[in-house]
Amino acid sequence: MRVLVFEPNYVGHNLAYVRHLMHGLGKLNCDPHFVTSVQSRESTEYQAQLGDLTDSFQTHAFEGFSSRANRNGIRVNGFYGARAILHVLNEAIVRIKPHHLYIPFGNPVANLLAYTNGVTNLIRRNNIETEIILLFGRYSIPQSSFLGRWKRHFSLSLLHRGPWFRIHHILPFAVSTIQSFDPQLAAKTRLLPDPVTAPAPMSHQGACQKLGIPADGKYISLLGVLEERKGIYQLLTAFERALPELAARDRLLLAGRPCPQVALRLGTSWSHLLQSGRVVLIDRYLDNEEMDAALRASATIATPYPRHQYSASIVIRAAASQVPVIANSIGWMRDVVQRHQLGKSCETNNPEVFSQAIIESFRHSGKPNPSAQRFAEFHSVPNFVAHITDRLSRRLKEPSLPSMSWQALLESTEIVPSPQHCPEKEKAVAA
Repeated sequence: MRVLVFEPNYVGHNLAYVRHLMHGLGKLNCDPHFVTSVQSRESTEYQAQLGDLTDSFQTHAFEGFSSRANRNGIRVNGFYGARAILHVLNEAIVRIKPHHLYIPFGNPVANLLAYTNGVTNLIRRNNIETEIILLFGRYSIPQSSFLGRWKRHFSLSLLHRGPWFRIHHILPFAVSTIQSFDPQLAAKTRLLPDPVTAPAPMSHQGACQKLGIPADGKYISLLGVLEERKGIYQLLTAFERALPELAARDRLLLAGRPCPQVALRLGTSWSHLLQSGRVVLIDRYLDNEEMDAALRASATIATPYPRHQYSASIVIRAAASQVPVIANSIGWMRDVVQRHQLGKSCETNNPEVFSQAIIESFRHSGKPNPSAQRFAEFHSVPNFVAHITDRLSRRLKEPSLPSMSWQALLESTEIVPSPQHCPEKEKAVAA
């Protein structure tokens, strides 16, 4: 059975999802094909995520996508992004003739395939079972205004019209909202773990040595691509404010490639912290081993994302590493940090509140707890693979892999209510 995986972009977690999916497909009796962009095939991320797996699938790199102005990925939205997606996906289906189709980062595609076009006609005419993974959407967070509720209804209507056999979403609230919209959508929709790799055993000393950073103190860390949307300026401001109360070897670690605007600000507004050594910058893309090392080197992980309402996989990776987080007190991060005791959530946009949380994090080291461990187990790569390959395994008449359900996780966890959290709705997701 030919299986097509379509993911043209390569930044963020896009290729990490592809890696985990391809690893699972490699264990099934199928013929996997990966369709992507030329930019993705030539990227550092492709080699880091898929370089050791390329013998297990065929890669098809297509022209037609344009790079974003800051070279941080390709355009998948707007007129040119939509045109490229429809053209390449159409050509890929005609060329490969798949029986099963996966779209790992489906948000840019979901609305496009709600309307009749060449791609939807091909999928339906050839009975291609299509599974889409969604990471966010207007239905993923509560909407209080009339306009917000109308937009949510419209988005769900578009999702309902798509050619999907299964819809996977990584947010419990989104799944419950989708399932309550329509019985047909409810039957198709599943909650999917947001997969993280189990961290390699490593001492603090060994982790620091691997990264080439001082090992004689504690770090609060911001990991991954360094962008304004991750709250890096709020973190730097709060950390500098906290310095008089910190030990001499307490440091801030920024581990990841900064975008041009952040690089400029670091070299001007924050150069004194870099020169003093209180802020340590690792200016490069971190592969999986280096990301594990950065987690092991850290006493606390910071996720002060100012407006981010959705899942943040670094929070899950921190839980898997038994490292506490300081997260902004909004949306998904607030809910999971409180419910699963993953650290502390606070108003990170408030410098005084954030700096006090940083001081407390250096003074009181977090301790491993069973709730965080169970949360990490649900989001493990094996559990993700078991969920995402379940339907394909059934089509191939192969046994499904053992999995942990969301219901099992909720039943093993003492739930701490929060304003956006509805235990009854989330239990209904897993039922």
